[in-house]
Amino acid sequence: MSGKKRIEIPAIRHKAKTMDVEITGKAKAQKVPMTIELKGASGNNLHDVDLTIPIGIMTCITGVSGSGKSTLINRTLMPLAATQLNNASTLIADKHESISGLEHLDKMVDIDQSPIGRTPRSNPATYTGVFTPVREMFAQTQEARARGYKPGRFSFNVKGGRCEMCQGDGLIKVEMHFLPDMYVPVIPVKANATTARP
Repeated sequence: MSGKKRIEIPAIRHKAKTMDVEITGKAKAQKVPMTIELKGASGNNLHDVDLTIPIGIMTCITGVSGSGKSTLINRTLMPLAATQLNNASTLIADKHESISGLEHLDKMVDIDQSPIGRTPRSNPATYTGVFTPVREMFAQTQEARARGYKPGRFSFNVKGGRCEMCQGDGLIKVEMHFLPDMYVPVIPVKANATTARP
């Protein structure tokens, strides 16, 4: 916010998925990036904001506190997508002019901060299966192969992979009897330093 630090824009960026579009007068179809375009979002503190999101690329919406990120995504884009793609009937989007590009998607999934799996250690990576190739990659390292570690060794939820002191939570509950319970971070033990921790 103060301008003292900057985040450089990468020179090379991933490209969005494309689709072939027939253009009048052209013999060959043109490849056009697939995007979702939201025009004129004006809910809460937004003032006629346009948003273009490329499809097939992880996209982050950033901004300072109070800049309208939640209004733009949670109160405008998400209700529009849920209504069109999931047949939601109880969601009403904040004020906007138009939206296009949702026809490129098959469903809308809203991931918030509530637990999403069987354990509180579940996260979007474990729930969607993205963490499986990460565990497999760790198991292929030279050190892991030398020690005989399999992908399960790098799981938050499996005995032998998780820290047994905290059961993979990263915190230990200390009961304070007449006071509220206290949670303290796990201090790594050198003898067990190779065990995967969250």
